[in-house]
Amino acid sequence: ENLHVTRTPSQFSRDSRRWRALQDGSVAPDHPLAPIFTWQPVCVFADGAKHERQRGAVTDSMERIDTRGVRRHINRFSNRLVNDFC
Repeated sequence: ENLHVTRTPSQFSRDSRRWRALQDGSVAPDHPLAPIFTWQPVCVFADGAKHERQRGAVTDSMERIDTRGVRRHINRFSNRLVNDFC
């Protein structure tokens, strides 16, 4: 049921500019979490076809990343950071 609601833009829009709590002022623009929920032109805040198009671009790009190489770098640098304070 939750997935159905969040995937139905008429019931729940990802576009925070349409959220009632922001429109009626019950959530202030200077709320500590505002940087997380303030609308930006990215796929997280898009609905429908626009969301699918933007997400497709992100997914395409992510599939081209060499995850083994990234994992190797993350392990090396995280070990260095941990060794600095241990």
